[in-house]
Amino acid sequence: MVSILNTLAIEAYEGRDVAIVDVPGAYLHADMPQTEGKIVLLKLKSDFVDIMCIVNEKFTHHVVYEGKTKVLYMKVLREIYGCL
Repeated sequence: MVSILNTLAIEAYEGRDVAIVDVPGAYLHADMPQTEGKIVLLKLKSDFVDIMCIVNEKFTHHVVYEGKTKVLYMKVLREIYGCL
């Protein structure tokens, strides 16, 4: 964080123009890093399960119930925004 503040201070002092750019959907194309022996699972519940089953009917075979709640576990293959 300190280096960012230093950079901003220098840019302001020198009167530089600064722009910030975001690439929409960049995470959709990035593979999830493979860590030996570990996988990342996404747990969807309730209405999200129904939405995913509408998108792809193959998911209906993997729906389970935890109590009265529909649950769908999915292996994450691509990066999720904010995933560390």
